[in-house]
Amino acid sequence: MKILAVFIFSLFLNQAYSQKIPIEKVRDHIGDSITICNKVYGTKIITNPKGDTLTLINLGAAYPNQLLTVVIKPGNRKNFAYQPEEYLKAKNIHYHGGRRSHCRGQWGAV
Repeated sequence: MKILAVFIFSLFLNQAYSQKIPIEKVRDHIGDSITICNKVYGTKIITNPKGDTLTLINLGAAYPNQLLTVVIKPGNRKNFAYQPEEYLKAKNIHYHGGRRSHCRGQWGAV
């Protein structure tokens, strides 16, 4: 029970300290905890030779002009009751989490 209370409290803190920002400002928030609400413009699945799959969800514009790519790691796909690469296409989503920078763009992990 104590572990559950700590988990719920940590979720609350993550939401409380997350900044809601427009997607156009994502480049200014490297390493910050952010909230972004935007349309999904495209998705892609990448599978490695071991069979692990990354799901890429592009927000802000279609690839290669996306402003943020949300990455669903292989171990987290099981937490979805649906196939995110199909279900989320053209929908508005809310992303809560950290933002990282890569040489080709901005991304956040799920």
